[in-house]
Amino acid sequence: MERYILYSHGTVACVDIDGKAREICLPVQNRCVLTPTDNILADCDNTYACSKQCVKYPYRVPFQIGDKIMFQLMFRDQYNADPKEPVAGWEDFVIATLRKIDGTEITDMAQFASRYFVCHNGDNSYQVIEIDTGIEGFPECFELDFVAKNELNETTESVCTQQFYVPDECHDIIYFEGVYSKKDCVGNYYAKPTCVDGFKFINKLGIEAKIVEQFPEVERTSGRNGKLLSSTTRMNYKIIPTKLIPQFMVNYLSKIIFQGRQIKINNETVKISNFAMNPVSDYKGLYRLEITYSIECATEC
Repeated sequence: MERYILYSHGTVACVDIDGKAREICLPVQNRCVLTPTDNILADCDNTYACSKQCVKYPYRVPFQIGDKIMFQLMFRDQYNADPKEPVAGWEDFVIATLRKIDGTEITDMAQFASRYFVCHNGDNSYQVIEIDTGIEGFPECFELDFVAKNELNETTESVCTQQFYVPDECHDIIYFEGVYSKKDCVGNYYAKPTCVDGFKFINKLGIEAKIVEQFPEVERTSGRNGKLLSSTTRMNYKIIPTKLIPQFMVNYLSKIIFQGRQIKINNETVKISNFAMNPVSDYKGLYRLEITYSIECATEC
C-alpha cells in the first residue's frame, strides 16, 4: 500500500494523512446492441407469415433468381474469447438455416450463401451474410433462421427473416437502396470492415410495384441580355406498389432505405430530398403507398 503526503498550502510543513490506495478490478463493459426485429428480420414467432393478417393479405418479399440479398445481424459475441478479434464465425458462432416453403431445411451454407463474415465495428459485434439466389437449385420461396451460440454451444439469441418469393413475370420488382457512410438509424454498419474477408453491407431490397411517369418541370435561367444561361429539367415519377404493404416493409423503407444520404431506385441515384412516402389507406397495419421522386438534369449554356 502507498501512503499519500498532503502539502499544506502556504506553508513548507507537510502533513501525513495516512492515506491508502486500493486497486479494484471491474468487469469489461460491453455496449448492448440488439438486432432490430421490426423489419425484414423478426422474432421467429412473430414474422408476418405467423400473423392473422397474412391469411387475408399474404405478403412475401419479392426477388428474382440471380439476386444477391444481404442480411446484417448484431448478435452479442459470447463465443469468441475476444469479440473485437473474432476467430470463430459462421457455422460456429452463428448458424444459418434456409427453410423452403414445404418445410425442408438446408443447413449447408454453400447451397444458399456466397460469402459471409463476423466482425466488430468498435461499438459492437456484427455479422453479415450474402444470400446468392443464383446458386443452382435455389428455391423460389424461402425464409432463414439465424442462431447465435456461446462457447458452451448454447443458443443465446435467434432471429428469422420474413418470407421471400419469386413473383410471376407479370409483376415488376422495383429495387430500393439507401446509401450510408457508416451507420443507419437502426445500427447497421456500412463502412469498410476491418476483419478478414469482410465486405461492405448493402441494404438493397425490392417491392412489387409499377413506375408511373408524371409531368416534368423545366426551369430556365437567363442573363440580363435575355441569353439563356442554364436549364434544369426535373423528371417526376410515382411508384405505386401493386399490393398492400405490411408494417414491417414500411419500417424497412422508412427507417433504413429513406434515411440514407443517397437513395437508389433500380441502381439509379436520386437525392433524398426528392422523396416522399405517403400512406394512403391503413388496413390495420397494411398500407397503400405512393412513393414519389424526381431526377434532375441540369445543363449550362
